[in-house]
Amino acid sequence: MKIEVIKIGGNIIDDEEALSNFLKAFAQKNGAKVLVHGGGKLATRLAAQLDIETKMIDGRRITDDAMLDVVTMVYGGLTNKQIVARLNALGCTAIGLSGADGNAMPATLRKKEPIDYGWVGDPDSNGVNVALLMSLLEQGVTPVFCALTHDGKGHLLNTNADTIASTVATALAKKADVSLTFCFEQRGVMRDINNPDSVIPVITPALFNQLKADGIVSKGMLPKLQNAFDALKKGVKEVRISETIVSSADNGSNTTPHTPIQLLERLIATPSLSRQEEATAAVIYEYLADNGIDNVRRYKNNVWARAAAWDDHKPTLLLNSHHDTVRPWTGGHYDPFTPTHADGRLYGRGSNDAGASVVSLITTFINLYHEPLPVNLLLAITAEEEVTGANGIRALLPELPDIDMAIVGEPTQMQGAIAERGLMVVDGTAHGKAGHAARNEGVNALYKALDDIAKLRTFQPEKVSDTLGPIKVSVTQIEAGSQHNVVPDTCHFVCDVRTTDAYTNEETLALLQALTDADLKARSTHIRASVLNEEHPLARAAKACGRNLFISPTTSDMSQMPFPSLKIGPGDSARSHTVDEYICEDEITAAIPLYEQLIRRISIGSPRKT
Repeated sequence: MKIEVIKIGGNIIDDEEALSNFLKAFAQKNGAKVLVHGGGKLATRLAAQLDIETKMIDGRRITDDAMLDVVTMVYGGLTNKQIVARLNALGCTAIGLSGADGNAMPATLRKKEPIDYGWVGDPDSNGVNVALLMSLLEQGVTPVFCALTHDGKGHLLNTNADTIASTVATALAKKADVSLTFCFEQRGVMRDINNPDSVIPVITPALFNQLKADGIVSKGMLPKLQNAFDALKKGVKEVRISETIVSSADNGSNTTPHTPIQLLERLIATPSLSRQEEATAAVIYEYLADNGIDNVRRYKNNVWARAAAWDDHKPTLLLNSHHDTVRPWTGGHYDPFTPTHADGRLYGRGSNDAGASVVSLITTFINLYHEPLPVNLLLAITAEEEVTGANGIRALLPELPDIDMAIVGEPTQMQGAIAERGLMVVDGTAHGKAGHAARNEGVNALYKALDDIAKLRTFQPEKVSDTLGPIKVSVTQIEAGSQHNVVPDTCHFVCDVRTTDAYTNEETLALLQALTDADLKARSTHIRASVLNEEHPLARAAKACGRNLFISPTTSDMSQMPFPSLKIGPGDSARSHTVDEYICEDEITAAIPLYEQLIRRISIGSPRKT
């Protein structure tokens, strides 16, 4: 079950038009939902009429005996019952609850130190009567919570409505997929309260602390954000702070409010270092599911799906990019995990490499999901690309249907890379015999290594790649000896070997070993050369779309694919792994129709044989 917990505050409740619009939208939302409301401004006005002083500290009300009577009348009485009555009139079966009703939410009286808040309660999600709430929700009844709890000793307690919402969401998250929305009169959290366009799209814990230190968030926004982060830590899937809720009445399903740019903002704000991509895999999985992809699957931290318009007689085209990133550099102008918009650019770690390709390919896949095409579409957003890890595309390929060709999303300025060299890092060890340098003893391993290095420097194999040219071998490190007067018995050196399609990596290593006396060992042979024939349907389609074809100087997951592939995506490789990495927003908006055009232009001479 999916459950939405939505909280509204006093500014909406006090504005009749805003409240009316909200309740209509809320009543129309399909699925299980819980409403939590405050009412602070109405309580403040009533207290003033009764000559009762209102005291607030950091957005929290001080509740003495007289104020407790006021908030009970307003929260649990007038406001709660009016909202419940109006929801029922709109066709939404609702029931009003305080924490005392059905023992729905007991709380602990807050300690008097360092601040005496009076009759104020702090609830614990473990104490929430989840069985009661689930029973109501399963019967189609919507609980409407006011901001009151009880201490189990007969005393009502005033409780922050944001805390109530967070506690309810956290408790229900143990039984269902729960999202939490704090809905108030602004579009979101703003850097400048006087500028409605200064909404901060995603707030990380580090940014929250900075915003507090800078005084940008204070008063009533502080408990709201503190409760939001508490809820996320305790299992709530997503927390939003906005002025509206999304109604699903029009299409009968819960729709996501995210555009490709907003999805990229979330990916930037969710750290996904290689081998630590669990959170972004969850974001991508949820996004696809929310956009109607009903067969989305996850294997390790790789997310994949196949299009609905599938025909076993057609060849299969894989759309692939990666959602892992390298570690961020320090010293930039922008927080690498805070998506920041400036001058048409979106800054943040992974925005260029390869977040822009990820969101563009995902959007392309969603747009073409039901469309009959010359190929079957298979989407795979994979992990561990930056480290060529064992749990990325290499692990996923055996789980996928047979693949005939691939588009690999990497920053190429939407030009088509048809080839890239392979890579082997080879460790060489030359062996000699130790001896005293003054007595001309021993066999100098360093000299033997230098003889081998000279051979490697002039290495010219018989076959040369028509596309990539010759194999390139560069010795980049050497180490031997520990004393000035001792002939070294071993010498270690490291070779950077850029391989081609003329030989496999294993064949290349064998050729080098036959050339040298040193022992050679490749750290890995997985990064293989990739070459796409210019007459292949992918290459022809790219040229038909006005794309230039080139040889890429960088490696990618093309190296892991035993089928023809074309590397093409928004962004510029020169921005990858840099301080203040960015993508131009119009690069993404231009990439999506180009991807769609390229796919539609693939011309297959004959269908796959079954």
